Amino acid sequence: MLEQLHALILIFLEMIFIFSVLALLFNQRKMIGLTPFFTAIGTLLVFSHLINAAGLEAAIPGGQRFAFGDLVCYLPVLTAYLMIYISLGTLHSQRFVVALIAVYGLYLYLAEVTRMQCNWMGFSISSGLSGAALDYLLGSSRTSLNASAIGHLLELFIVPIGYTQLKRFRLPRWPAIFLAMAGANLLTSLPPLIVRLGAGLTAAPPWGDLTARLVGILLLSVFLGIYLDRLDREVATDSHRPLDILFAFFGSYRRAQELENNLREWENRYRTILQNADVIIMLIDSDGTVVEANRQAELLLNSHFGRPLAGRHLTGRLEIVTPDLTALFPAPPRPTLCRALLHRRGEPAVLELSVAPLLFQQRTLSLIIGRDVTESLKRDEQLAHVQRIESLGMLAGGVAHDFNNYIHAILGHTDVITMLCDLKDPEIATHLQKITEIAEKAAHLTSQLLGFARRGKYQVVNVDPAELVRECFTLLGPPKTANLDFDFQCRERWLIQADVVQMRQVIINLMLNAVDAMSENTGPRRLKVRIYPVQSPPAGRHPPAEAGAVPGPYLCLEISDNGCGMDPEVQKRIFEPFFTTKPVGVGTGMGLSMVYGTVVHHHGWIKVKSTRGKGSRFEIYLPQHTAPPEPEAAPPPKLPDSGAPAPQ
Repeated sequence: MLEQLHALILIFLEMIFIFSVLALLFNQRKMIGLTPFFTAIGTLLVFSHLINAAGLEAAIPGGQRFAFGDLVCYLPVLTAYLMIYISLGTLHSQRFVVALIAVYGLYLYLAEVTRMQCNWMGFSISSGLSGAALDYLLGSSRTSLNASAIGHLLELFIVPIGYTQLKRFRLPRWPAIFLAMAGANLLTSLPPLIVRLGAGLTAAPPWGDLTARLVGILLLSVFLGIYLDRLDREVATDSHRPLDILFAFFGSYRRAQELENNLREWENRYRTILQNADVIIMLIDSDGTVVEANRQAELLLNSHFGRPLAGRHLTGRLEIVTPDLTALFPAPPRPTLCRALLHRRGEPAVLELSVAPLLFQQRTLSLIIGRDVTESLKRDEQLAHVQRIESLGMLAGGVAHDFNNYIHAILGHTDVITMLCDLKDPEIATHLQKITEIAEKAAHLTSQLLGFARRGKYQVVNVDPAELVRECFTLLGPPKTANLDFDFQCRERWLIQADVVQMRQVIINLMLNAVDAMSENTGPRRLKVRIYPVQSPPAGRHPPAEAGAVPGPYLCLEISDNGCGMDPEVQKRIFEPFFTTKPVGVGTGMGLSMVYGTVVHHHGWIKVKSTRGKGSRFEIYLPQHTAPPEPEAAPPPKLPDSGAPAPQ
């Protein structure tokens, strides 16, 4: 019993060793070619028939016996054939079949010639035991070859067809290999066995041979599956049709070679185009599994998956928002345009998709072509916001210009009444004074509107923004700056060309808004101002179209606080005239509108970054003036003693 077990182990180890040698030769095909590999295949076939002719058998537990010639030599050859089909395709499989037929024919010819020489009186080997033994061995091998040749050829056609059909059911590789080889072996072995049993040529079925072959096929299937997983490049079997090898074998070899070369060339060309396209291209199965995806889809969706998309599910990741479709899969009956949300970490991405049905290998897939329009929608929203601000500016400018004329008329008539009439009644004088004060406040409001509409009066001189910041902070006064942590950073002295009065208004308004935003802070209040040079356009801070910015050196005036911050909806409207979040009577909503108009009029732009509960940061970009200060420039005018303007 122990000796039988040792013999079985040795036989199966020999089978695995032979397959390993074939796999090593196949793996080195790029260096040494396929000639050594096919030579080894032919040698193994010859040895297989010689071993069968010699009648060498082995015993298994239960009293059954099996001929191990086919097990040791032929099964590794059949496994290597399937390895060629999976790795290299139909054309190389056809070459394999042609080579085997050539080996069969050459062996039959040499065997017959040698047997004739064994029985020819003119040869010294013709007499004696060696001549008779060789004659018997070659005759038996010819009989064995003729009996098994048709079965072997049928297996060479059945195995790839069975493997391709099994892979369509998404079986793992090694079970598909095992079932294909085992099924082909049974289909080619059982009919002759049934005929022999019916004719009485054999007493009992050869259960030993069948059992040994199934065990050998199982071992080789596992080893072939492991080997294929480690191949550097594998041609997907989905590209084969089940009857390709049959048609290729009986068709023109040269024509098949040309067609395969053309097909490979076009496939590589289209794959290069698809992989380098700047749009998303995916094939989705009916259950939401990604069959194939190009590089752009990998870049976009891998932010969520973190690994290759093929084989991953999109269920729950893509949500159709328009039109009213429930899913991208199964495929719609006709091409459809839709917009979808890609749920990922952070902000969802908006995708514009074209979904069309695609019939592929007798199943309908969803062909999805689309692009990420998240940034485009943001730019459209910003453009619409800018256009709305521009429209409000034109309206405010026209209204403010006419209203300013009416105010001047009111003030003029008030002065005329004061000059021409002897106002002895103090109540009348008080009312006239109230009219004058209200008209002056209205004039101040119209000046802010004109500043927003970029129609104000400007006197441009060279200005040091650092000195202007220090002056504006001083003008805030002790009530505003008490218990305030003021951090000002400016490494060098830079200049801008601006109207001092208007630019002072800009800085004071932003500082006052920052101080007001920190009024309810329970902890420290931090007002931070930085001035630093940048190049236009800075990375991630592109100027809006209305700024008229040109490439060159710019200065960034950054004012930030740790106050209450703003919601995104508030940030969208802060530059609109008369929009304010302050209580009625506290702010007019014109402060930031004036800031926006003044900055844009100076060929600059302003950016806002704010988070609710964490504070806000305003970034003002203005062209840097590189010329030295003009000596004749007048000093910046000082504000009147009445102090800083009221918070806006």
